[in-house]
Amino acid sequence: MENQDLSQDIASTQLEQSNVPSDKKSKKVWIIVGIVIFVLILIATGAFFYFRYYNLDDCGDCLINDIINSDPAAEYDNNETIDKFSLSTEAKDLLTENNFVVVPWGYKEDFVKSYKLINDREVPVFVTSDSLLHLYHIQFDETLKEVEENQFYDDIWTISKQMVDQMQELYMNTENEQVKEAANLNQAYFSVILSLLSPSEEQLNSTQESDTTGSFGLPEIVEINSFTQEEFDKYQYEVPSYIKDQVDTEVATIKKHQGFSPSVLFGYDEDFSQYIPRGHYTRSEKLKNYFQALMYMGRMTFLLNEGIVQNPENIKQTTQALLIADQLHENQDLEKKWQRMYEITSYYVGISDDLSPVDYFESINTIFNEAVDYNLVNTDLINQLRENLNDKKSPSIISGIGACGVEVNLVSGEIEKSAEKCYDSGKGLRFMGQRFVPDSYIMEQ
Repeated sequence: MENQDLSQDIASTQLEQSNVPSDKKSKKVWIIVGIVIFVLILIATGAFFYFRYYNLDDCGDCLINDIINSDPAAEYDNNETIDKFSLSTEAKDLLTENNFVVVPWGYKEDFVKSYKLINDREVPVFVTSDSLLHLYHIQFDETLKEVEENQFYDDIWTISKQMVDQMQELYMNTENEQVKEAANLNQAYFSVILSLLSPSEEQLNSTQESDTTGSFGLPEIVEINSFTQEEFDKYQYEVPSYIKDQVDTEVATIKKHQGFSPSVLFGYDEDFSQYIPRGHYTRSEKLKNYFQALMYMGRMTFLLNEGIVQNPENIKQTTQALLIADQLHENQDLEKKWQRMYEITSYYVGISDDLSPVDYFESINTIFNEAVDYNLVNTDLINQLRENLNDKKSPSIISGIGACGVEVNLVSGEIEKSAEKCYDSGKGLRFMGQRFVPDSYIMEQ
């Protein structure tokens, strides 16, 4: 009986709740209705003033010029604008006729300052295409700099350090004197690169961070222009005593930047004035060192043929190139680092027109079939390797035809033959060859 009464009470309560209007629900409804009405009033008011301001009531399919000309804001005082410049009568006439005029305004080096000056004078601004190209160049340059400084510097250091160790191990584990000499010279080659990368004490905390604003008002990447203590400690290299004299002499010659001088490691003249840092490579001590190391890898060639050097020097340098290409391929981690660096820089500045470690390893596979037995390497096998490599491309650009060891015949029809001999004499391995640039090729041709 009590259960029945309880059920009736619950049912009665539910019925009362369903029949009694909810004050809260009513309030919510009216609030929503009020908001909607308010928004509609705002839209209607805005539309009224918009069409009244632009006077477009009767403008159905207006052309853009009609809309612009109907905008009172576009009707600035021409005389007031013209008075801000010292325009000649002829310039004023052209302005009246064409709605624009181009006049000399002196030489300005900074795009940002030029546009800022125009804007400060409250003069209509015309953005030229060269400013957009300049912005593209800045972005290109900044991203390349960032990759070189934060990625490639360490990659070159790691590759070079490991190659020194592998060449030393190869020297100790072979009885072949031809291979031992080549391995020893390769240790010196990579030690030069490591010495160029290694910071001096003068490069430690020598400058302050830059707080200047770059082009187009973009802030420059905040950077310390010198090496940090951590970097200084990490990138220290001690040259092995048995190659120290050669390495120190080569590095000192590079640092002097005094034009053509003989390289103690390669036996031919090199233009060491090319090792002066330029462009964005002047913006930090780290980039200066990177630039010189990269130039050494990109310019110094392990020559295949006689011309710039004579036999047996070209045989020795081809043996060196054989060891470099084979040892790089043996260490997959190093090969991947080299490949990554080459591919990224190729995207930025183009491919190299010199023979690379990849080209050499293809020929090594052809001549030696499987793994190279260094104890069996001799002059006959090196000449077979040279013959195979000579079927590959020759460089399209060389530093100078007069320095290639070929007597140039200026008689009509003979100069092309002299040039071809010159290109062949400059053929060989460059560890990270300089890139083919069309304008340099055109000028050389």
